[in-house]
Amino acid sequence: MKISKKKQRGQGRRLKKLFQRIDNFRPYTDVNQIYEHFHVPCTAFIDNTNTSSKIKTTFIKKWIAAAERFVLDKPEGLPFCRAAAVICEPYLSASQIIIFYDEEYYNSFWDRNGEEQKWTVITNRSLKTQKGIKTNLAEKGFCETMTDGETAFKDELWFYCEP
Repeated sequence: MKISKKKQRGQGRRLKKLFQRIDNFRPYTDVNQIYEHFHVPCTAFIDNTNTSSKIKTTFIKKWIAAAERFVLDKPEGLPFCRAAAVICEPYLSASQIIIFYDEEYYNSFWDRNGEEQKWTVITNRSLKTQKGIKTNLAEKGFCETMTDGETAFKDELWFYCEP
């Protein structure tokens, strides 16, 4: 029995609209906080199993390019500022761009080793290499395990940060 994959219509149109929303992000509006973050401005069409891998890779490249734009547009005179794109795999709609304004918070951000949330460094592969992404931002990969009582949830977090 052959199982056919149902076509998801309008992927290109939805991606174009998503890119317009990403281009409208205005960073550095709340520099008095410890961080500022931006979420993917769309419904979860990007996570749908029928969304093509080409569309997903194009989204990832655009998301990282937005973080690179934030790095280039960084205002002068901030005591501390680092921008990072976070790609959540396989749930791309959970991805974020974070701008850190507090160095102490930035340094402690990477330590996630509690009972409810644990990050394990991924050393044996690279999303950048796998998807053919070209960027000057440094890549850090983590396997995230979230535990809620007896239920465990796993995903991968790929950070693209200023070196």
